Amino acid sequence: MKKYVHDILFKYFPRLWFVLKFRVENEYQNYIYCRKDLAAYGTTLKKYSTMEKVFSTLVKDKSFLEIGCDTGFFVLQAGKLGASNAIGIDRNTLALAKAEKARIKLGLANVQFRCALVPDLGGTINADVVLFMSAIHYMFSDKCGNHVLFETMNDFIVYLSSLSLQFLVIEFVHQNDAYALQLVAERFLKSGEYSEESFLGALRKFYPAVVDLGTTHYETRKLYLAGKSHGALGVFGK
Repeated sequence: MKKYVHDILFKYFPRLWFVLKFRVENEYQNYIYCRKDLAAYGTTLKKYSTMEKVFSTLVKDKSFLEIGCDTGFFVLQAGKLGASNAIGIDRNTLALAKAEKARIKLGLANVQFRCALVPDLGGTINADVVLFMSAIHYMFSDKCGNHVLFETMNDFIVYLSSLSLQFLVIEFVHQNDAYALQLVAERFLKSGEYSEESFLGALRKFYPAVVDLGTTHYETRKLYLAGKSHGALGVFGK
């Protein structure tokens, strides 16, 4: 029966068959792939569109690391665009298995995925470019089974700075974002430790060059490109 359905789809609905076979979709990432192509859609496309103008130049011939890569779209894209090596880190083994399947199909020998937790990374890995998307509120969460990993925004940025050699691309989830209100520990919201002002203040201490790339898939989420030297963003016209 399964083979019969497969044959019918392939014969009469080839585009639908392709999407069903090579689609990766969950609450965090949406993309399709084949042997030569990779394309985001939905919220993942909105996120990528925010950084697309700088992403190719940013990753070309550089080492790339994404913390919290989920099913790996941005890591795979970095590999396709010529990163010297691209590594994706996540704690979700099921998501990583999907990422690895896509990596094999795309033939990206310069890409790898690893299962690890944020506290395990300090001093063990670094890269020219580090990407941190849609996860900052989890770092300050004591709800839904999460544990607070950083007591101050400064400590968090120090940690990221230790991993990134040149650039950091980071999405800030605003304190008024519905998910931030749901997850961030109350004491950080009340004190203002978890706030855009606190975040930008800490970011600029360790990254002299910071540019706002715009909102991603929600108006309460904004993407920043940060460089470790004052002229670091000149190559992007920033």
